[in-house]
Amino acid sequence: MTGTKAFSATGWIRIAIPLAVLWCGCTTPLAERAEAGDPRAQVEFGRSFLREHATARTDSATDREGARWIRRAADQGDPEAEALLGELYYRGQGVPKDYKRAVFWARRAAEAGDSGAQSFLGGLYRLGVGVPADLRLALAWYERAARAGDPQAQYHMGAARDFGAGLPHDRAKAIRWYERAATQGHSGAQYNLAMLYFSDKEEPADVAEGVKWLFIANRFGSQDASAHLLKIRNDLPPDALAEANDLAAQWIRKRDGSSN
Repeated sequence: MTGTKAFSATGWIRIAIPLAVLWCGCTTPLAERAEAGDPRAQVEFGRSFLREHATARTDSATDREGARWIRRAADQGDPEAEALLGELYYRGQGVPKDYKRAVFWARRAAEAGDSGAQSFLGGLYRLGVGVPADLRLALAWYERAARAGDPQAQYHMGAARDFGAGLPHDRAKAIRWYERAATQGHSGAQYNLAMLYFSDKEEPADVAEGVKWLFIANRFGSQDASAHLLKIRNDLPPDALAEANDLAAQWIRKRDGSSN
């Protein structure tokens, strides 16, 4: 690569490869495998261009280059690339925002068995984004993803059973789904477990268990849990709060130990 060609208007791709190597620590062989058509390398290489979090300006040159590599892998039928491309169209990151294309690519990945895409597609059906809202289809996709281990889908399955939204209310199933998501660090599931134990209409309230889950959700970043703890601190004996905090710490240590 010469200096003049590297910095010409048409030479972006040629200079992008070494820049990506510097940004993400990727090796030159990765770029070579991606250029040779390896879809797994194309996904990894494309990710090196994409910012971790979308901001207000989502159409930068690096994002467009990342999306181009992801599209090359998706065109070869790589499910991870298809799922990611759907999310890029949803956000308008590196490609024009297009909800229908987001659905198209998410569906391809979901039908190929990608659990993240299944959960994402469930959300699109639940919200009616790019497709007519359809809670039945949303829950069908959520259930497939939840059974494959996706925590967001497990949370939604728990909520459906908790609130009787699209499925019959079932406390035991709600707890099971919430706990599966909670174990993976889903703070929304942790907080909903706390609320379920506080205000359960079928079983006596279990305040100790509820406070334990509030402490857990708070440690995983739930602002709702933090606010709720502040609200109830003066209503509970200090010993009860300390015990619940200890139980939360034990749960977290057990979770972290089992995940190693």
